[in-house]
Amino acid sequence: VLYEKHYYYHRFLLAILSVPADAGIPIHDLFPEGEENLFLQFNQLYDSRNIRNFYCTKVLQPVIERMSQFRKNSSEVVLEKIMELVKESKGDLTLSECAERLGYHPSYIWRVMKNTRDITFTDYIAKQKLEMAKQLLAETNLTVAEIAERLSYSNAQNFIRLFKKHMEITP
Repeated sequence: VLYEKHYYYHRFLLAILSVPADAGIPIHDLFPEGEENLFLQFNQLYDSRNIRNFYCTKVLQPVIERMSQFRKNSSEVVLEKIMELVKESKGDLTLSECAERLGYHPSYIWRVMKNTRDITFTDYIAKQKLEMAKQLLAETNLTVAEIAERLSYSNAQNFIRLFKKHMEITP
């Protein structure tokens, strides 16, 4: 029974180690001393309390911390791609179009924006358009109607209304 129990503990350990490996995280990033040493340490344990403690402190905690960091880093990469795409399109982009161009589901794009910047995609687009509008107003001689058209507003009145709402002054 003890051998069978140890067999399943080993399988469980391999299953845990496969999660970061499947995400592309090298095992040596998690366990610099190598996974062989991890199994050697594990093979020294026979008491269920020590085995549980080993899993929690030596295996699960480093894996969870590294996976959290990995997810945060990948969210930042996706956020940079979103911001670059919004800049390229000059704010003329929907959530669905952005998701399609980047190869993600729209709800994932929305969640990345909300979790990393605490702003929705639509609000981010509006904010970027307003920043572009402020720049165009300050640096060019374009009329308000021309700026509204350049920024793909349906008409100048909508642009003026939105500008006043966020900037507390008309363009």
